[in-house]
Amino acid sequence: MSGSSLSEFTSRQRASHQVVLWFVAGLILAACGGSSVTPSSSTGDVTPSTHANRAPSRIQGQNDVDKIPLPPPAEAGFNGLLSAPTDPSTNDASEATFDRWAFHQVADFWTPLMTQVGLQTGTSTEVTFQPVDATNNPVPCASSDKQNEPGMLNVTKIGPFYCRFNGAGKRVIYWPLQSIFTLNGRTIPSYGAFAEAEVIAHEFGHYIQDITNILGPVTGYVLTYKQAGDNRDAAWWNQELELQADCLAGAWARHEWDAHLLSQSDLDQAATITDAVGDDAINPLVLLAPTPKAHGTSAQRVRWLNVGLQSGSTKCDTWSEPLYAGFLFGN
Repeated sequence: MSGSSLSEFTSRQRASHQVVLWFVAGLILAACGGSSVTPSSSTGDVTPSTHANRAPSRIQGQNDVDKIPLPPPAEAGFNGLLSAPTDPSTNDASEATFDRWAFHQVADFWTPLMTQVGLQTGTSTEVTFQPVDATNNPVPCASSDKQNEPGMLNVTKIGPFYCRFNGAGKRVIYWPLQSIFTLNGRTIPSYGAFAEAEVIAHEFGHYIQDITNILGPVTGYVLTYKQAGDNRDAAWWNQELELQADCLAGAWARHEWDAHLLSQSDLDQAATITDAVGDDAINPLVLLAPTPKAHGTSAQRVRWLNVGLQSGSTKCDTWSEPLYAGFLFGN
């Protein structure tokens, strides 16, 4: 694949994030009696904690992800707004129409591939898509990475998410529409049509993790470490999960690019919104005190999106990525 890369797109944003982190780290060291902050050739504190360092090189379910083949280029598919039924930025109704269409674009790509290797074999493994506005929020979910127990979840607070079981036997991707949800002060459609589709592809990536038996065990690990007060291990496991979903979203984008259905502008939209949801972009201080909700830095998230874009799903093995790798030193 040539002429398409996301990895350089966020260098300027990443540099600004690192300036903030250097400043904060200097203040902390000064308060503790330290005199300076100097780069090190080792990853030091940014290495995953003890359990994370002992993580298996092949996590349960990863072999199933690796089986999913990289298909030939699409003959038809996403092409900016040219083949989309509506402009998602217009209003809730147009966004919901666009999102259902984009969801089916993603599902139509992955479903035959997963069926081919025996991963999606009937209605019990299907997933649905549910736009959400003020009339149907909060939403029911019995099992997701957003909760510790079954209940009703307010998507205005948590944003788009994948629900493994909604209490009625359904796997659902819940999507808050622009009237009730903003991301860093902006609606998701304002980042661009392909940015919106890429986030939908990320949530579909969690569905792939679910049916390959990755999502359940890993969310269990996150909860176990969280309850034990070990936020660092919980953060590491959650980060790897989210980075893999970014990578799987990139694999779908690769398919569309190969069919000449995307432009560099589309890829830049994907990079922009992925950069915007990096943990250091949202709150740089959290990198010094990781939480179980860790998703990775902007640099990590864009890099793994680019791995999928360049190489397809067979390279989406994130399980050796250090927690917040290189967030101070740019490694």
